[in-house]
Amino acid sequence: EIIIKDFYLEDGITEYVNKQDVNATITWENEKVRYYCITEKDDSNNCKWKETSGKSVTAKYTLSENDGEKTVYAFLKDKFGNISPSKIDNIILDTLSPVENSIEINDGDEYTTNKDVTLTLTSIGATKMCISNTDNCDNWEEYSLSKEWSLPTGDGEKNVYAWYKDDTGNTTEYVMDTIILDMEKPTGDIVINNDETYTTSKTVTLTLSATGANKM
Repeated sequence: EIIIKDFYLEDGITEYVNKQDVNATITWENEKVRYYCITEKDDSNNCKWKETSGKSVTAKYTLSENDGEKTVYAFLKDKFGNISPSKIDNIILDTLSPVENSIEINDGDEYTTNKDVTLTLTSIGATKMCISNTDNCDNWEEYSLSKEWSLPTGDGEKNVYAWYKDDTGNTTEYVMDTIILDMEKPTGDIVINNDETYTTSKTVTLTLSATGANKM
């Protein structure tokens, strides 16, 4: 009798994959086994038998197209044509990156006077995120809907970038938001009647000058 001792995809623990090509491992005890078959049909009549020897084989198997759970069957056959009962393993194919991704700084404000800001983060399908002040990602963390963040020092336009990733490793392109950091107070001057010492009228003329102001 031919019995499959074990059959598993990848390491036998992995629940998701983001590629169709996976490793499939079959083990057995019967030394008379000469052929194996891996298929997504529970019917050895559909098998394309491949030769093997020993008591195990690890081979590449290409999952069928379209994302979703895949049930994969393994069969063995000896040199006399006897075929083992099937043994199965399941794995989920997920090739799609998270969608509807966005980042917003301080609820979309155009300016901030504080380098410490709040990010609003949105993604469907993400379990990890990476936030950066540059367009390089090097620190993945658990996905959350908001995060406190510090902008780079120095007044001016600041960009904050976000990437999102799912459990399978599918990663998005970055999304970005921009805010202007303005921590420097305006400077200015006021001159009354061209800096005259005296006036005989309570109505005077003010000469106003300022840098960085848009209100007075």
